Amino acid sequence: MSRVTLFADIILPLAIPNTYTYRVPLDLNDAIAVGQRAIVQLGKTKLYTGIVHRIHENPPKAYEAKYLEALLDEQRIVTPAQLSLWEWISSYYCCTLGEVMIAALPASLKLASETKVILREDARDRLEHLTTKELQVYDALELRKVLSLSEIGEILDQKTVYPIVKAMLDKSVVVVEEEMKEKYSPKTVEYIRLAELYRTENELRGIMESLGKAPKQLDFIMAYLRSCQGDFTEGTWQKKIDIQQVSGTTSSVSSQLLKKGIIESALFETDRLPGSQFKIEGRKELSLIQEEAATSIRTHFKDHDVVLLHGVTSSGKTEIYCELIDEVIASGKQVLYLLPEIALTTQLITRLQKRFHRNGLKSGTNCFSMSATR
Repeated sequence: MSRVTLFADIILPLAIPNTYTYRVPLDLNDAIAVGQRAIVQLGKTKLYTGIVHRIHENPPKAYEAKYLEALLDEQRIVTPAQLSLWEWISSYYCCTLGEVMIAALPASLKLASETKVILREDARDRLEHLTTKELQVYDALELRKVLSLSEIGEILDQKTVYPIVKAMLDKSVVVVEEEMKEKYSPKTVEYIRLAELYRTENELRGIMESLGKAPKQLDFIMAYLRSCQGDFTEGTWQKKIDIQQVSGTTSSVSSQLLKKGIIESALFETDRLPGSQFKIEGRKELSLIQEEAATSIRTHFKDHDVVLLHGVTSSGKTEIYCELIDEVIASGKQVLYLLPEIALTTQLITRLQKRFHRNGLKSGTNCFSMSATR
């Protein structure tokens, strides 16, 4: 039986224009498949997790192919259909396959030498399932909290630690640090109100007498009462910065009132987008042409998943979208509105807020998307 030397083109999670070709060790000939993750070396020391893109018998002409270090998966994690989609995205958006891979795969599937791993909070409950080497990594993480894959390699005194880290990820003992980083931090605003103990007229009178020698604190309380328009018994929340501006005080004044237990504070999420306060607009009547287009779209949606509405700028496409969005929401479903022009985002969000009487727009599943062309 003749010995076959296989080579694999690997997609690396880097913005490089081409795939790199690696030689497949003979003992992996029967195991390797397109769509699997493979550990490969790039440069002198860097190791990356790449995706097998193509398997063939043609060695590269420009350089001598290095050997694959190992395979991480027994079966493919990226299907041929998904790889075809990656290729289309790369071609259509003029980017590299590596950049598509970065966007398409979660952080835990893109292990590299400098990937940082940390212990899960409940890792101690899963120690009985760990091997000796995995326990070594666990002990090191307990001491140092965060380790890169290259540091784990030094601890275990071996070059390839990816299978060990993968096993610990699968056993929910560790997580990749990138997964723990908050991708979005909501904007918060501090609100204050009277503590429950002081929401009666008698207690409030006592507060005012006790603050006679602290005029700034008294001014702050008076500004809060005016903002409540006399109804302070319900403990209405008021924005702290507004009370400070009206009373001419600083945050140190409210801090003193907090220490005394006279007021309490809380942080509330708020919209980052401008125009949260707007005049509500109702539904507009569609023109005859718009109504014909909307009717045609409804008809086509019965047999097709996608319908293209073609119209020039300012021809009234958005109002047709709004009409269809109304119908979908009324049926209990959700809508995802995809907007290809970022310059129009604020303008369109404000328009949708006015139409649908909402201060926030959320995305959802089980939705249809619409795309407008000029």
